[in-house]
Amino acid sequence: MFTQVINLDRSADRLAAISRDLQLCLPEWQRLPAIEPDADYVTTLPIYHRAKARKYFGRDLRRGEVGCFQSHRAALMALVQSGADHGLVLEDDVILTRPAVDAIIAAVALLDARDPDWACVNLVHAQVLRRRHFAAIGGHDLWRSYQFPLLTSALLWRRDKAVAFLEWTATTGIYAPVDNQLRDWISLGNKGYAFDPPPVGLRAFDSTIQVAEQASTVPAHSNKFTIHEIRQKLPLYWRSYRDHLLHR
Repeated sequence: MFTQVINLDRSADRLAAISRDLQLCLPEWQRLPAIEPDADYVTTLPIYHRAKARKYFGRDLRRGEVGCFQSHRAALMALVQSGADHGLVLEDDVILTRPAVDAIIAAVALLDARDPDWACVNLVHAQVLRRRHFAAIGGHDLWRSYQFPLLTSALLWRRDKAVAFLEWTATTGIYAPVDNQLRDWISLGNKGYAFDPPPVGLRAFDSTIQVAEQASTVPAHSNKFTIHEIRQKLPLYWRSYRDHLLHR
């Protein structure tokens, strides 16, 4: 499968660590330089949808969040151009092992045989809400995830569904971090899966997304949902609950 590692030019330590893993278990791969928007991205980046971001989050997305989303879109574009049927998109903080690769390869074969309309598999995080068991693979359970897990550190994509996600995001614009917006897309009837326990781990690197780049206008955390959280989560929860109930 077409394998890419998203890596910032300044993150040589991360690249060295994942390179060692890949050399042992998946030697054919390529580095995709991570994208960093310029400082004026809020007003100069056409795909960034500022009004939606403020509606759903009460703030602008941070520069690192937008760059991460752009990097994932670039990886999917490269997958489409490669002509490969499947693609593995990795961020540079993952831990990849031979058993994990074996589980991924087995999942591809099983999904293609039993659910040829699958779209994406989260390999690094599980969500226990609104899911159905699909198969047991090498000590891991593969679940159909109606409420797709957050974190996009390791994703397995089908090429045609990568095309569909790219087209959808080109229409909607970037209005959320990539994991949130991917979860939204899955809840619109696209088929997402996840392993539990996840076969791919994470190294303890500090985040390269600078959380203090912009001050958030979201109120301090409380037990009550803000209006922005209700706008963001209520439609997602409803769609995922409905489809899980109807076994769509």
